[in-house]
Amino acid sequence: MLKRCASALFSWLLICAVGARPVLPQTTVPDPQVETVKRQVRQFGVAQNVTVVMRTGQEYYGAITRIEGDHFEVAEVDLKQVVSVPFDEVKKVRPGYGRLNHLRGKRVNPQTSLLVGLGIVGGLIGIAWWSASQTR
Repeated sequence: MLKRCASALFSWLLICAVGARPVLPQTTVPDPQVETVKRQVRQFGVAQNVTVVMRTGQEYYGAITRIEGDHFEVAEVDLKQVVSVPFDEVKKVRPGYGRLNHLRGKRVNPQTSLLVGLGIVGGLIGIAWWSASQTR
C-alpha cells in the first residue's frame, strides 16, 4: 500500500514537473502611439493650448499645466478644472482648441474651420465665374 501511494505521488510530481514551464520575466514593448503622444506633448510644452482626444472619444480642451512620466495635466476650459490625462489613454493631441460649437457641444478644430472657409470662398468664386461665362 505504501509503495502504491509513493508511486502515485512520484508519478503526479513527475507529470507536474514535465508540464511546468519556466517563468520568463515579462518585458513590455512601448506602444508607438503612446511614444508619439509623449513626444507631441513635450514639444507643445507647458502653458500651450491643446485639444486632447481620448481613445474613448472624449475630448479635453485647455492648456497643459504639468508633464509627468506617465501622464500630463490639462487645465480644462469647459469643465473649469485640472484634468490628469494618462498618456496610454490618449488617441491624439493637436494644438489649439477653437471656438465652441453650441449645436454639437464640442469645440471646432481651427484647421477644419480654415479649410471649410477656403472651400466656401472657392465655391463662391466658381459660381461667380460660371454665371459670368453664361451671360455672354
